[in-house]
Amino acid sequence: MKNHNLKNDDQVASGGGPPYDNNMEARVAKIESELMAIKIDLAVIKANGATKADIAELRADTKTALSEAKTTIILWVVSAIFLAQLLPTLLKSLGL
Repeated sequence: MKNHNLKNDDQVASGGGPPYDNNMEARVAKIESELMAIKIDLAVIKANGATKADIAELRADTKTALSEAKTTIILWVVSAIFLAQLLPTLLKSLGL
């Protein structure tokens, strides 16, 4: 294990070698620029991504549409059965 000349756990090594080299400002600047890119990416995700509210609204709209579709199907089936029962009697009474 490499010794970094640490006096205690709270101090930084004075040896000048990695990871405590004199290039710390350049490394911090790079981290800051990458953090800016992350912030921009996060803003894009927030602007274009679906929120919980968006998903809840979509779910409610889907439930409403599904309910309306079920009602329409039931209405058509009941009408078809009613006409299937009524039509032969109607045709007989008309003599067809």
